[in-house]
Amino acid sequence: MQEAYTTNILAAGTTAPDFTLSVTPDQKLSLRNLRGRPARGCDPARLAPRAPAVRS
Repeated sequence: MQEAYTTNILAAGTTAPDFTLSVTPDQKLSLRNLRGRPARGCDPARLAPRAPAVRS
């Protein structure tokens, strides 16, 4: 199954929507906890190298 992704880049100074991420199984981090401090989002899956194709 292929998932569709959309990219919505916010303009500088735009208030980002609040969201919560799991940092560890028992710890969460909400964007609202970073209010007033610089923050940068990153998708680690985009940084991981892709596995080479396996040929049989």
